[in-house]
Amino acid sequence: INPPRPTLRVASTSGQMMPEGSLEIPIRHFGNSSMKLGIHRLVDEHLPMVLAEVVGLRSLPRVGETIFEGSVPLEPDPGQVTTSLLDFGEYIDRRPGLYRVAVRSETEYWNRYQSLMLVSDLAIEIQRTDEEILAWVTSISDGTPVQGATVTAWAPNITPIDSSDTDADGLTRLPLGGDPCGVVTASLDDQVVFVRTSETRRLDDRDLAGAEWPGPLE
Repeated sequence: INPPRPTLRVASTSGQMMPEGSLEIPIRHFGNSSMKLGIHRLVDEHLPMVLAEVVGLRSLPRVGETIFEGSVPLEPDPGQVTTSLLDFGEYIDRRPGLYRVAVRSETEYWNRYQSLMLVSDLAIEIQRTDEEILAWVTSISDGTPVQGATVTAWAPNITPIDSSDTDADGLTRLPLGGDPCGVVTASLDDQVVFVRTSETRRLDDRDLAGAEWPGPLE
């Protein structure tokens, strides 16, 4: 049996992690004793540009903050694809934010992979009609509603449609006035979370009764 080809990749293309939870990222590899690692934190005001895919992952370092760039050793692979755990929290000091994590082979430039990781304790779930969005913001760590989070609805051209703060129940409504909305974000202090409206269900959907609310973790 032929051995696997040299491999180096982040186990997931995207995901969300809690600042106080486990911040280990699985790296699958074979034929690489070390890797080039790049970590960039997105500057908060550019978040809508990335979510609207105006700025791609490869261009994100131009609108982000460089956290780390350098070589990182990998665990030895015993003749098969091996998973090493990257202690992501060690590099970012558990600072919340949206990060681009890029790995690349030391010897094969084309052997590379990147992932978008959100570090936040906020969760947002929305339901919508053509006229408004109902948003609910909660804490992932304890499940309680988050009061005072600023929720913003963004048009596809990256302009804000409307913005308001959540009440004591973590709820707020955003009038759209018929304008198309592509992304909804919620922020509180240095925490941020988002959801794309294309991944949500409408309030007038008859199948909505009893269904889970879609949020950023789906």
